[in-house]
Amino acid sequence: MTVKYEASGGRRRAFGDGVQDLDPQEFEDWPSEPPWTVRFWCREVAKLGYAPTPRQKKWKIDDKLSHGNAGVVKHEVLSEIVEVGLAYDQLDLSDLACIERAMRQMRLIEECHRQQLEERDLKGKGLH
Repeated sequence: MTVKYEASGGRRRAFGDGVQDLDPQEFEDWPSEPPWTVRFWCREVAKLGYAPTPRQKKWKIDDKLSHGNAGVVKHEVLSEIVEVGLAYDQLDLSDLACIERAMRQMRLIEECHRQQLEERDLKGKGLH
């Protein structure tokens, strides 16, 4: 990706612009099995008009998650890494195995919390 700068001179690419420029390459020795998460997740977040950090804050508020929860803290840090990688470093994250693994961890955290919310709702309704 070509590095873009703000009018003030600071390095910055809008998250949505960076997502449009993601161009994953095929590698024979890729350390993860498909399906690939990075491009899909980034596109979905950008469709909603978010960058990873604001999206993470919305997720935390919407699901009434505690900031002290280790999974929530980990998710926040991973969101910041993804956002810095695309917006500041301006890397094609879809070609980075480390980001693929980080994003899969984020999705796993979200899924675990979603399941916990569903279980809590069922208990509240006396169905569990």
